Amino acid sequence: MLLSEVADIRHILKTLSDALPLPNGPRQHTLNIYIHDKQLEVLARALLFLTLFCETGYAKRERMELFMDLYGNCKLRDKTDAYLQGVVNELIQLVTEDERCQSVLKSIVSFESLKFKERDALEEVISSYYSSHHYDIESYRDTRLRAHYKERYDVRKNMIDWDYSFYVKNVAPHINTKEYAGWR
Repeated sequence: MLLSEVADIRHILKTLSDALPLPNGPRQHTLNIYIHDKQLEVLARALLFLTLFCETGYAKRERMELFMDLYGNCKLRDKTDAYLQGVVNELIQLVTEDERCQSVLKSIVSFESLKFKERDALEEVISSYYSSHHYDIESYRDTRLRAHYKERYDVRKNMIDWDYSFYVKNVAPHINTKEYAGWR
């Protein structure tokens, strides 16, 4: 099966969940899934999530919380950051095919179709997950909002209420005004 530029692994997870459990015993034919994507960041993210899903040392609830934190948040909890920092070395060793690799994906993922140049680039993307890289998301967001609202930046809460009252309320009346205004 070839997945080309799908940008996430939901298709892989759905395919694997449909294939398991096997009612008639072990699978007769192996299931090979090939991922093609121009963006190596997407491949690195898929490896991270597959590692998280294959971890057996964590409870399901804990893995779910880690997944939701990694998937949707710009600012990570300390627990999630500790997990991410712990798995980065494993992912780098997996990509570089280091014999010391202890990753749960070692036996199920192959990089033989990647060129060494692409592997090096993928390793660079994965190493960017280290928390030693400083990235101040709050100041970047504030700068972006200031550029968007321009001179109306100080009255953006009123602008959001205005937009809700005149544009959103007719389309989505179930949205609470107070919650919507809190999206600043």
